[in-house]
Amino acid sequence: MSDQHPPHGNNPEDAPEVTEEVREVIGKARRSFGFSMGILLLGLVAVALALVYRVTREEDSLAERFSLEAINLPVGAEVTSVMPYDEALAVTFTANGEAHVYLIDAKTGELLRDVPVVTGE
Repeated sequence: MSDQHPPHGNNPEDAPEVTEEVREVIGKARRSFGFSMGILLLGLVAVALALVYRVTREEDSLAERFSLEAINLPVGAEVTSVMPYDEALAVTFTANGEAHVYLIDAKTGELLRDVPVVTGE
């Protein structure tokens, strides 16, 4: 075997000289890569913090917020819909040919407001 190195080997003497322009381009690429990695890490930390917050917060479940067992409506009422609304339930029903919306406290069952539904005549 000869003492000659292959043309593209690891011999430092064969490496092309690095000019100042090449050093500047490599420096810009490194800074850009570092900036991108920093933004990526900040995003991952933000997602992790959001997940920890969601898991550890102590908010009442819907079952606890709406713990009614019965709602008192007029005799013969036909319920059209029941919708949760903040800490209340909005119950729409018809009774004796008139439509009403009851806003009922979701924990106590107390009638907060009776809103008659009137059609335009």
